[in-house]
Amino acid sequence: MSLQEALNQILTDLEQAQSAVVLGADAVARWDIGDVHALIQAGLLRAVGQAQSVVCPGCEHRCISDVNVITSPSGIARAFVVCEMPDMQAQMGRIEIAPDRLRQWQATPRMLARFLMLKLRLAGEIPSLDKSMSMPLGMLPGPSGRRWARLVLSPLSLEINRHCAPLNELLEVNDGQIEVDWPRVTAMLAHDAQSKGKPYSPSNGAREARKLATAAMQQDWRDAHAELAQQHPGKGKRWYSIKIARMPIAQRRDAETIRKQLN
Repeated sequence: MSLQEALNQILTDLEQAQSAVVLGADAVARWDIGDVHALIQAGLLRAVGQAQSVVCPGCEHRCISDVNVITSPSGIARAFVVCEMPDMQAQMGRIEIAPDRLRQWQATPRMLARFLMLKLRLAGEIPSLDKSMSMPLGMLPGPSGRRWARLVLSPLSLEINRHCAPLNELLEVNDGQIEVDWPRVTAMLAHDAQSKGKPYSPSNGAREARKLATAAMQQDWRDAHAELAQQHPGKGKRWYSIKIARMPIAQRRDAETIRKQLN
């Protein structure tokens, strides 16, 4: 199994669970150990405590059995399971479990959000899931101003400017590194906002949508202010706000309204 296939497996598991998932040693048995390390280094996977139950290797029934651990006086720990079938317990005895089979790894939506924010060069705190099962990652600059980027869990995708791209298509492996398909992100930023279909609706409806749009507009003003301050240093906020009020990003707001939002 390639790193791309291992990544897609994690994405599939997260989409189905819509919450944190735990992968045991059996689940990653077909993965290359180097791919496991690559996923850990990318922050998409982390080691967690040992498994409390495993698939018993004693016979063809493949029962899920609780793990027992005993430690010898010398400090050596041994793990084993006991057959789930009472009439077979005396025959099977203790069935030893190799330590490697108790290893587990975890993937979570927050870990995926952190990875996307890093790749999209977005700063800020790692978001939490809202009632719509999505996570606001931050605003990306585009040709028509800043647009919100969101991680949507079902279907698992990145939403930008009301356009969605499945993560199993947007995340790709290049030279052993997991990267975002930047040309596709750029195209999503350049497209007109999606007006048909089922756009994302914030958890508290139209009012929240207006708040997000206003925040993006005000950030555009602050970005323009910073650029103007470099081109024309030493001017007052009133001067800069008048200049911005003449730009399309003003969206018909007057200079005084813009001035109050400048840093």
